[in-house]
Amino acid sequence: MRKKMIVPLLTAAMSMTMSMTAFAGVTEGGTKGSWQKDATGWWWQNEDGTWPTGAWQWIDGNDDGVAECYFFDGNGYMMTNSVSGDGFHVNADGAWVVDGVVQTRNLNEAKAPEQSQAAAGELTKDNGGYNEWGASNAAIEMKKNSREENAKFGEVKVDDVSLGTCTIIHYANGFKVFYPYEGSGSYKSVGVSELYPELDGTYLFKYYEKDIWGEEAAEKLWKLGFNDRIVGDAYAFANEPDCNIAAGEAGISWSGVKGYDAIISLR
Repeated sequence: MRKKMIVPLLTAAMSMTMSMTAFAGVTEGGTKGSWQKDATGWWWQNEDGTWPTGAWQWIDGNDDGVAECYFFDGNGYMMTNSVSGDGFHVNADGAWVVDGVVQTRNLNEAKAPEQSQAAAGELTKDNGGYNEWGASNAAIEMKKNSREENAKFGEVKVDDVSLGTCTIIHYANGFKVFYPYEGSGSYKSVGVSELYPELDGTYLFKYYEKDIWGEEAAEKLWKLGFNDRIVGDAYAFANEPDCNIAAGEAGISWSGVKGYDAIISLR
């Protein structure tokens, strides 16, 4: 399973002398454990015999108070020289890196990449204002950005969608981003996070109304100057129950089902 080989301070001599090496250390939460290795690879084993699977873990493997962050696959083995399903890079030692630089944290402050949070998840309520056609500037930027680039908006909560299609990250600015897994066939999109019930679709698109969608939504937008065909910077057309919208550089889907509030997202 996996080892803290990720910590360069561990010498090659140590690994050569033990076929089932165990290096003691502690995790971000203060749980003691050790790095273990077998013919398949390295893993981290907690004192109680359990190990992390399909998750990130900050680990200080040499008791210097500084931890590196590793990703363990579904079988518990440390991933190396790869990109995790949620878009983060790990090096040959398994450590999370940004632009080739190993990310280290004081254990008292450490949080895994997908778990970094704004203070207490407090809503910053900043949608960046609207572009000429009513789309949130912050949402447009988040759609373009990688997850690492969006970290500045403050990750609050992580949802791993069943069937392995994507990871959903909720941010302190009130939006959530769907990051598709490679090969899943899903697409990246931005919506308003349900963690903040005080927000509605107007936070993402100024002209949203919860009780209309499809043709009704398109007709509303035509009256506001959106074209009724695919031409120009702003247009809207219905494909029931959806209304597909171009609002400058933002592509928006406005859809609904009777009995529920309309759903709006930037795609």
